[in-house]
Amino acid sequence: ETEDYTRSLSYFDKVLKIQKKILSPNHSLLAITNYNIAKALAALCEYKKSIEYASQAVNIARHTFGSNHENVQLYENYVKKLRRRTLINVVPNGAVYE
Repeated sequence: ETEDYTRSLSYFDKVLKIQKKILSPNHSLLAITNYNIAKALAALCEYKKSIEYASQAVNIARHTFGSNHENVQLYENYVKKLRRRTLINVVPNGAVYE
């Protein structure tokens, strides 16, 4: 299963490089690809990198659609979820402090 996420991540990286060459910097497809990369990274327990990509998805979607768009809210909620997960991994005994 880890191998599948690693392979997916490789393909998403290639897609992102191509998209950055041919699309405008705030194209909605860039937000989707960044979000997909974030999900693959999270599946590999690389939460900090995942937060970076998910945050980029938020920024692009916010610029493209405005703050109230459903994709912006989806991406923002995912960033919050990742931050909570990062806390769980850092705090002793798995306790969650908010």
